[in-house]
Amino acid sequence: EVLLYNSFEVADFFELNPHTFEELLNNIDVFLMDFKNVKILFESPFYTLMPAALFEEAEAEACYSLKYALNENEMLLNHRIPDFGAQIIYAVPKATLNLLLDKFTDSSLRERVRVFHHAHALLSGLYFRTNHLNKEVCYVNLCEKTFDVVLIKNSALHFCNTYNFNNIEDVLYFVMHAYQSNQLKPDAYNCYLSGHHEHLIQIKDLLHTYIKNL
Repeated sequence: EVLLYNSFEVADFFELNPHTFEELLNNIDVFLMDFKNVKILFESPFYTLMPAALFEEAEAEACYSLKYALNENEMLLNHRIPDFGAQIIYAVPKATLNLLLDKFTDSSLRERVRVFHHAHALLSGLYFRTNHLNKEVCYVNLCEKTFDVVLIKNSALHFCNTYNFNNIEDVLYFVMHAYQSNQLKPDAYNCYLSGHHEHLIQIKDLLHTYIKNL
């Protein structure tokens, strides 16, 4: 049950001014409520996935650095996604996370605050939608400035990535690139579109010109 939902446009993810963010948090009444537990979800394209069976904590930074540079203002987190047997490794701004955690001063509640990446939540949700399917499906999840592409083959995670985009043609390019790179036929591989965007209808129409089963 959702009691309250607010969205605030403050700055790009890794350029957020800590002082501005702190002022914003101080004016949100939701932090005055008594919670049983808290989940903080970071949404960004800066993450990497690997098989959980091969993951070693000491090698997390090395694995992340194969794709992205980790700077001194960021901290690295990782979590297991048991549904697909995967491990997600991602970076978050230290100042942002610490300011959020500092809002929960009660020691018993602080222990019940958990941090996740949006891809973790997305994949966990998709698992329960696909674990009974014995076929290949593609999921395209739209956000305001990014979108996710997930390929699932016979209930197993085959591919997952998040892309920034500036126009609807970018969405088509990266989706078709995922199809071609994984040798998938657009006229046979089912694709599901979800999420929200002001140009959702235009994106759907553009994808449908190349993907029959959308």
